[in-house]
Amino acid sequence: MHSAAAIAPSANTFLAGACILFFVLGFYQILSGKYWGKVKSILPAELEQKRIEIAVRHNQLVGVLLLAFFGALFSCVTLLRHGPRFSMVLAMVLLLCAEFYAIRRLFKYDEQMCEQWGFMCPHCHKPLYQPRSFINLNGRCPKCQKSILTDAIRSSV
Repeated sequence: MHSAAAIAPSANTFLAGACILFFVLGFYQILSGKYWGKVKSILPAELEQKRIEIAVRHNQLVGVLLLAFFGALFSCVTLLRHGPRFSMVLAMVLLLCAEFYAIRRLFKYDEQMCEQWGFMCPHCHKPLYQPRSFINLNGRCPKCQKSILTDAIRSSV
C-alpha cells in the first residue's frame, strides 16, 4: 500500500517549474529563431536575410530531430525494457545510426538551401552557412576565410 508521504507532491516544485520554464523558452527560441541578446550583423541586409532564413530552417529541423530522437529513445527503453537485452542493444544501435544519417542529411540540406538562395562564397563557391560560423560578425567565408563584404557591396551597387 502507498503511504501518504509517497503521494504528496515534492517540496521542490518551484525548481521543477523553473526547469520546465527554461526548457520551454529555450526550445521556443530554437524553433522560432527569436533569440534574446542578438548581436548586430555586419553583413548587407540581403545576405543577412538569407543567413537568417537558412539558420531558422536549420534550427527548426534540429528541434524536430531532437524531439524524434528522444521520443524514439524513451519508446525503445519503455517497450523493450523487459525483452531480451540483444533486442534493446540492437534498437539503440539502429536508432543511433538513423540519427547520424539524419544529421548528415541536415547538413546536406543546408548546402542545398545555400545553393538555392545564392548564399555562396564568391571566391571558393562553397556554401556560406555553417551552424557555428561567425560570418555575420567577421564577414569572412567559413571555408576560405576571404572577406565577402567587398564583393557583396560591389554586386549590390
